[in-house]
Parts: sequence; C-alpha cells; structure tokens
Amino acid sequence: MLGSRQGFTARVKQANPNVQVVHCLPYRENLAVQHLPRDLSAVMQEVVGVVNFIKSSAVDSRLFEKMCVDLGSQFQHLLFYSNVRWLSRGKLLHRLVDLRTEVQVFLNEKKHRHAMQFQDKEWMLKVCYLNNIFTALNDLNTSMQGRNQNIITLSEKLSAFKEKLQLWKKKLESGRTAAFPSMNEYLEERNQIAISRFDVIKHILMEHLENLITEFNRYIPDRNLASQLWVINPFLAKVDNLSEDVAGLQEELVDLPHDQFH
Repeated sequence: MLGSRQGFTARVKQANPNVQVVHCLPYRENLAVQHLPRDLSAVMQEVVGVVNFIKSSAVDSRLFEKMCVDLGSQFQHLLFYSNVRWLSRGKLLHRLVDLRTEVQVFLNEKKHRHAMQFQDKEWMLKVCYLNNIFTALNDLNTSMQGRNQNIITLSEKLSAFKEKLQLWKKKLESGRTAAFPSMNEYLEERNQIAISRFDVIKHILMEHLENLITEFNRYIPDRNLASQLWVINPFLAKVDNLSEDVAGLQEELVDLPHDQFH
C-alpha cells in the first residue's frame, strides 16, 4: 500500500518529487527499547510471572482485590503484560511498584517462590529502575501521538530524549538517582544496605542506558533540520537554505523580520 514503486508513496512523489517519506517514528522508538540486558530481562520475566500468577486465577485475583480494598490501597488490580502493546511494559511495572507491599503480603500467604524477591533490595532496585525508565519511554511515546504532530516536533522530542539518556547515564555514574523517582524513593526508605546494593548493580543500569543510546541512534538518527528552520523559527533561518521551487518563498522570508506592524 505504501510501496515506493506502485503504492501511495509513488503516487505522492509523482505529484511532488520533493516530498520526504519517513517511517513511523513512534514505531522506531518502540523497536529501539526492545532489548534488555540479561540481568534486567530476567527481572522483567519474574515480574511478569508474579503478575500472571495472581491474575491467571479468578479466585486469586478476587482475593488480591479484596485485600487491597481492606488495606485501603490506591489500586486493586495488577495489569497484564502484552508484548504487542507498546505501553504495556511501563504500565505493568508502574502498577506493580505501587502495589509492591500488597503483592509481597499476598505472595507470602500463598508461599510463592518469588515472595522473597520483594525483600531482595538488589532485585527491587532493578524493578524500580525499570519502572522509571519505561514510564519515561511511555511518556515519550504518548507525546508523539495525537494531533498537531509532524516530523519537526517529533524529531525535536526524540533528540531531547537522547540527550536525557546521556544525562541520566552521567548521573548514575556519579551515584545520583534523583532522576529516577521510584528508585530514589526506595533508596531513601531503606538503610545503608540498599545503597550498597545500588553500587553493585550500577554498572548494569548504565549498560542498559548505553544500549538505549546506541539503539536510538541506530533506529532514529538525528535529522538535519536546517532546511526546516524557517518553519521552526523563521527569524533564524537562512534564505539560501530554502528551496527555490516555490516561487516567492525566499522573498517572503526576507520581508518577514522587517514587517513588524502586520
């Protein structure tokens, strides 16, 4: 349908050969975040296993809901993970972190093998990190959807996020965790042992951020927006960067900064 020889792309280029066709940027972003280092992937699988254990049984699901109601929890349900839903991983992690105390109590009552994981500070730090990073990725993906989005706004959002990844990596390297609210809160609530476990896993988290930077650059290389600068900020654009295919466009740009009363 979108074929470059006979599909929609070919027909558009017949009408205007200068049209640039760009593959879906939110889809590229989703491809860039798929891979997880082995340690974090194992944690993610265990998280999914815990949720499936509670959700797959109607009885257990109702018992968990009742327990949450009795405890006055903000939420009463966990969320299933679906690999084909782009925001699923972040939503599942966010809900699990919010209900981690309730989940731990429930697993202890059921004598589930993963009950002890919620007392493992190293494991919980990894879960909190994954929650923060995939919440940020969900926010990015959501911000790129809806009306009034175009190649310029999406490219700027993606470039900003790649700079954030570099910044977060530097912060983790120096032991600063304020950029990761869940992990930072967990560290503040726990004792010195949790901080020592963070030092142990710091290189794993930094490896993941480095992988994200590499994958973002591979799937979404920075675009040269110089030719579109007249759209972003016409007062900074250079006339020579504008195409001469549209008659009078360069002349209008010259008039614009000098036409202050219209």
